[in-house]
Amino acid sequence: MAYNIYQDDEKIATTEEKEYEVTDLTPNTEYSFAVSEVSGDKESEKATITVKTDPVKVTGVEVSPKTVELEVGETQKLSATVSPSNATDKSVTYASKAQGTASVDDEGLVTAKVAGTAEIVVTTNDGEKRDTCTVTVKDPVVNVTGVELSPKNMTGEAGKAANRQLTATVAPSDATNKKVTYSISPEADGLSVDGSDVLKWTADVNAGEYEVTVTTDDGNETATSTLVLSEPEPEPEEPDPEEPEEDEE
Repeated sequence: MAYNIYQDDEKIATTEEKEYEVTDLTPNTEYSFAVSEVSGDKESEKATITVKTDPVKVTGVEVSPKTVELEVGETQKLSATVSPSNATDKSVTYASKAQGTASVDDEGLVTAKVAGTAEIVVTTNDGEKRDTCTVTVKDPVVNVTGVELSPKNMTGEAGKAANRQLTATVAPSDATNKKVTYSISPEADGLSVDGSDVLKWTADVNAGEYEVTVTTDDGNETATSTLVLSEPEPEPEEPDPEEPEEDEE
């Protein structure tokens, strides 16, 4: 006795075995099969069965990028790659462990809220496989637009050590990087600006005009101040003790 095998009303095989394997079926899909007995030129009525193939299970998930740096107000779209690539259910959910710092919507769009760190967790619907992304939120960078240096003009006397306090005012007042450096032209041994913005010179510095320049680390904005060291006043001459004094009339 033989058997006819039908798939969706189309005969796919005739076999004398009581078991038959159908391959190349799509996972998670319903199929209708039928079997009839064949004896000579006679065929029995078909016995029909409906089956559904097993789904392809999720084995893992990977989120990209793994780390993100954002300024407050900025956004970043995350993507999740589910394994295997032919998994039946590739749906995922996103969640933030610090909603106040960085939130995330159902599509993986991260929004930075306040400075800090937040961990975004992506979870597969099938199997609850997880991966994480670390989001670092920073305050917006405020760029330097200018700098002023005071006092603008300074004087001193060569041969006498002294110092002057300088004040560098960076604009705007809320600039993120207010670091500055100083340079002096012409350069002179014994003439320098220390870490407290104090201009110092020793008695060895020659008379002359020196330009002090302050430069911002952000933007290379500059301002100048002038130091003039004058020649020392001549010492008053001592009277000659041998020279007779003039008589008073």
